Amino acid sequence: MYKKFFIAVTFLLTSLAMQINFCQAMPYSEMYLGGLTIGSSVDEMRRIYGEPTSHKWVIEVHNSYQYGNTVTIDYNGSNKKIGFITISADNGWKTPRGLAVGDNISKALDMYGNPDYTQTGNFKTAYCYFHESYNTYSKMNVKDFGFVILFNKDSGKILQLALWGDPSRMAGFDEYYQDSMKRLVE
Repeated sequence: MYKKFFIAVTFLLTSLAMQINFCQAMPYSEMYLGGLTIGSSVDEMRRIYGEPTSHKWVIEVHNSYQYGNTVTIDYNGSNKKIGFITISADNGWKTPRGLAVGDNISKALDMYGNPDYTQTGNFKTAYCYFHESYNTYSKMNVKDFGFVILFNKDSGKILQLALWGDPSRMAGFDEYYQDSMKRLVE
């Protein structure tokens, strides 16, 4: 009797475990767009892509470069490190696995699995995949960057790819992503 009960419980637990999606943080090697990542230097950006087409000085610690109307790179003005990258057209900028603006969201799901966070608006949905690392200040793992995919809810077409983070912050990415994601889908 105990043997049958043990087998039944084991089977049930195994079945449940197979249905649970265990999200793991996205590896650092996937946190690139067009060969750049959070913390890349402005000098490295220029070596790869040349001079940007425009430059916007916001405040000392938040400045922005643009390549045409489809690539925006925000950086810290004091340390010249990239904090945000946004791509809004199929212009050759891709993830290391080859995901680009214009692809279908099903391709992203096949490549990266289910997102860690989803925000849905009337016409758009944003998926976020986190990178997590050990923070020596807080002595704990924190979500320090997010890879964000914005797509059209009806067509499934990817409208924007972005890396969000800030290499100079002491706190983790998860403290400010939710409001940004809400604004993105509006």
